[in-house]
Amino acid sequence: MILPAFATITNAGNLPVNYKTVARKASASQPTGRTAVDTTPPAGRGRITFYRPGGIFGYAQRAQILLDGKKVGRSAPGTKFYVDTAPGTHHIVVPNIMYPGEHTLDIIIHNKAVVYVKTSLGGTAFGGRTEIEQVSASQGAQDTVNLKLVND
Repeated sequence: MILPAFATITNAGNLPVNYKTVARKASASQPTGRTAVDTTPPAGRGRITFYRPGGIFGYAQRAQILLDGKKVGRSAPGTKFYVDTAPGTHHIVVPNIMYPGEHTLDIIIHNKAVVYVKTSLGGTAFGGRTEIEQVSASQGAQDTVNLKLVND
C-alpha cells in the first residue's frame, strides 16, 4: 500500500503515527554497512573477503561460514565481509542448510595479500547447499564492488 505524503498510520494502541517518522526511525536503526573496503590488511596479516552475489534464489538461506573452526559470518545474498588473519593455510567450512554434509576449502594467505572467496547456492530447487570457491583478486574485486559490506 502506498500512502500519500500527509497520511498517518495507526499502531496497535490506536495512536496516530506519522509514517515518515516511522520510516526515518526504522532506517536510522538499521546498520548501513560501509560501501568501500580498505583493501590493505594490516602488517603481518592477510585478508579473506567472503561474498555472495545478490539474487532471489535461496534469498532467506544464510549459511554459516567457519574459518579454522570459528564462525566468522554468514553467506547472505548481496553482501560481503572480510576477516584479517595470520599468514598460512586456513580451512573454511560451510555446512549445508537443508542436507547433511558441508563444503570445505583450504586457502593459503600471504602477508598483506587479499583473497576472495565466493559463496553461492546450489543443490535443488529448494537450495540448501552453499558452494564455496576461491576466485582471482581481479574477479573478486569486480564482483564485490556493489555489494553491501556487513562487517561488524
